[in-house]
Amino acid sequence: MSNHGTEGNCEGCDKHELPILPVKAKKLVKELNDWMLVDEARLLAKQFILKDFIEAMRFVNEVAKLADTDDHHPDITISYDVVTLELSTHSADGLTDKDFALARKIDKIAL
Repeated sequence: MSNHGTEGNCEGCDKHELPILPVKAKKLVKELNDWMLVDEARLLAKQFILKDFIEAMRFVNEVAKLADTDDHHPDITISYDVVTLELSTHSADGLTDKDFALARKIDKIAL
């Protein structure tokens, strides 16, 4: 998983951060555009369909800038014009407010 170094650790992550409870995650995901909860609400995922490969790469580079600024990095899969993003906070072994905040920022650049 990404979000972090080779051992799944994020240098900027709070080691004592607790994951959001599934009930709260279900409420927060409704505030996002087409994101879905996966793995018993421990992962936030969304698929973006772009115009072509060049646009997919442009989008991924913009996501990378946001992720680097926030020191919170998603797992990214690219298949020609389809980009799939998965967010979780590995140090919390689930979702935190950081994941939902980054998802909102990603949605803004995807418009």
